[in-house]
Amino acid sequence: MFQKRVIIIATIQALLAGAVGAETTGLPGSRVTSALEIQFPQSSLPAASSDWPTTSASSANDEPEQSSSVAEGTESSQRASFYSSQTIANIGEPVATQIDRVLTEEFERLASNYDIDVRTATYCVDYSEAGSSANVPARPFRTYHSRPAPLGLALRGGLWSTSSDGSKTKTGEYQSLQSSEFWDADGLYTDGRKTVDFTATGLDSEGTDAGLRYFGPRLSADIEYQRFLRRLDHDPLDGITDSQQQPPGGIIVTKDDLNAGENYAIRVQELKANFKGKLTENLKWRLGIWGMRKKGERQVNSVGHCFNHPGGTDINGNPVFGISCHVLTQRQKIDWITTEIAPALEATLGSATIEYARTMRAFDQSDQITSRSFNNSGGFISGDLPYAVVPENFTQIDRFRSNVLLLPNWDVYSSYYTGNTKNKNRNTNRRLSGFDVRTTLRQGASSSLTGFAKKNVQTGQIPAVLLPEEKVGDLRAPINYDQTTAGLKGRWRPFYDDGSWRRGLRLSGGYEYRGLARENAIFSENAVTVNQSQTTANLANIRASMKWTSAIESHARYRLGFVDDPLFGIAKNGETNTSLPTEEHLVEIGGTWTPADNFLLTGTFGFENRWNTSEVSNFRENDYPIVVTAWYAPEPRWTFSGGMAFFSNWIDQDVTLGGLSDAVTSTWNYRGRSDVINLGTTYAWSDRLTLSGGFEFVRGSNGFSAPAIPFDLSQFSNVLAETTHWNAGLDYQLHSGMDFYFRYQFFDYEDKSQDRNSGTANMFLTGVNAVF
Repeated sequence: MFQKRVIIIATIQALLAGAVGAETTGLPGSRVTSALEIQFPQSSLPAASSDWPTTSASSANDEPEQSSSVAEGTESSQRASFYSSQTIANIGEPVATQIDRVLTEEFERLASNYDIDVRTATYCVDYSEAGSSANVPARPFRTYHSRPAPLGLALRGGLWSTSSDGSKTKTGEYQSLQSSEFWDADGLYTDGRKTVDFTATGLDSEGTDAGLRYFGPRLSADIEYQRFLRRLDHDPLDGITDSQQQPPGGIIVTKDDLNAGENYAIRVQELKANFKGKLTENLKWRLGIWGMRKKGERQVNSVGHCFNHPGGTDINGNPVFGISCHVLTQRQKIDWITTEIAPALEATLGSATIEYARTMRAFDQSDQITSRSFNNSGGFISGDLPYAVVPENFTQIDRFRSNVLLLPNWDVYSSYYTGNTKNKNRNTNRRLSGFDVRTTLRQGASSSLTGFAKKNVQTGQIPAVLLPEEKVGDLRAPINYDQTTAGLKGRWRPFYDDGSWRRGLRLSGGYEYRGLARENAIFSENAVTVNQSQTTANLANIRASMKWTSAIESHARYRLGFVDDPLFGIAKNGETNTSLPTEEHLVEIGGTWTPADNFLLTGTFGFENRWNTSEVSNFRENDYPIVVTAWYAPEPRWTFSGGMAFFSNWIDQDVTLGGLSDAVTSTWNYRGRSDVINLGTTYAWSDRLTLSGGFEFVRGSNGFSAPAIPFDLSQFSNVLAETTHWNAGLDYQLHSGMDFYFRYQFFDYEDKSQDRNSGTANMFLTGVNAVF
């Protein structure tokens, strides 16, 4: 066996009749031609074989065409040219897909017959357009890392040194803030036909990532695993006034936080694995496996009405008698495991592709039972009863898909599914079914039109067996849904064949109708009956983009929607409200400016307005998103990047507060804003030393303006937080194949509204990277 040392160049030509574009489908009888040029060490040149071509082709680097299948080279190497030509069989298959298939088959044949490692391949496509030629520039097609040894390995190791101050809830939300080791391994093995790519990283003491990818002639696999920490907020009960803090005779409200001052966190583990392969040339299979486990502690809340609080006293120490509203919060240990298996079969029959897939997903939990006391003061349920119970369930869905090419420029896609989710705690089922049909008609690369229709139906049931604390009539029948969606969308390049500046104009848009019918959606509260059996929506959008010159592009988009009878809520006093609009409009404009190869500037501005002024609700909302990004390289070794974003949200809405007899309606004003600024730079100080750094600042605020009525709720909903990130890095090449690296990160989270989660973290990472 000779040492694998290969230089390969591939040229692909698609000779298609008529005017076609780079993304069009092929025509019957079209030819896809490939020419491969491979350089071998002279002592290892394979002997000529009967299946070697007698016709050679020039390579993509425009070297002189050889006159025979085996060309003489220098003393150290010789060069062989391989030529193949195949007829397009699937007339509706995109040209790019056919090129991929032809090259893959050619590479596999060469690798098998001559034990060749393909290192790099490039190709270009030449389309015949009404007698003229439009060339697509050469671009990388496939890359294999080929070394004298078939195994490439990179190892990294280092240490995190950290320090923190204040709360870790935000600064360490997804990471450990303890000093720990850091390690990483990244390897690639290939024998020319089979390739194994693996990675494994220890991010910190709480985080691990690992991946394995296998590519073979008839089987491929992609497996990923990760684990990480997730810290959770502890929401205090500051906004609830305890009866012991009220004057005698005040409203009786009591509260208990059984774990005040404690922090909560969960550990998350996720596994994703996808396998696929060929049973025959026309039959493929897939298998997807997914699993997630969440284990740790969380906060759970419960409210008990008509409750007698034992030992309750007022501000003067006198006993509090009578019923109260009691709020309880405590810690719950959870252990959630979700697993999913999804096998699939795909068959190709001429110009049709048919697929069957089945999804099976199970959710199981081993949670701590949390309970609270209900003492029946008002004649309702009583006893020490559990709450925050997450039901175990099992879901199974069968899907049938097909894609049929009726004509070279016309295809039809359809999908049908049916399934069920079983609640194993209450022995109930939630059944679902539906379909998705769409057809697309294309006119080359200049236009396409797609029509679609979708249906989604869901039905549920009441538990057949009631719990001991439940009574007949306590449970409402679940709402059943029947949603229908239909519409058209298309794209058009009106001046595609025009050689002038107008050729860069692109138009796209669409219309969509949505109808949602509900069963068991008639409700009565306090002599007020509302019917929410039907919601309809009409949505439309249009987008125009223009490439004015090679340096200037712009786009504009407009979207509007009209909704009849959106879903709303009804309170015990008969008052209604919703934040779902009956009308909405969005306008967005933006562009890109690249006056030179070393500078780029993009910007987008939008205005979104939605409202609902009906007998159900009265609100208006305005959003103003603005995003600007820039990139600049003053010299090849130095680059800068930066961005600014401003997002604002303003809502004026009528809100009703109070009980059955003292309800008060007034207008509340909400304002939300987020400002983001980020900067980054990388500088190659020398061939061995590279420096990098970055900065990011985010300021977010949410606030309510309370009306002039005796409610102080708004102060507990106001949020103002500022986060600051600094990072710096250094990479130094000790010698070939070995680098030293250093990283510094600073994170400051400042909770300016309540100062509960404010904290800072300093993190230093240093280590060595070696490539073998």
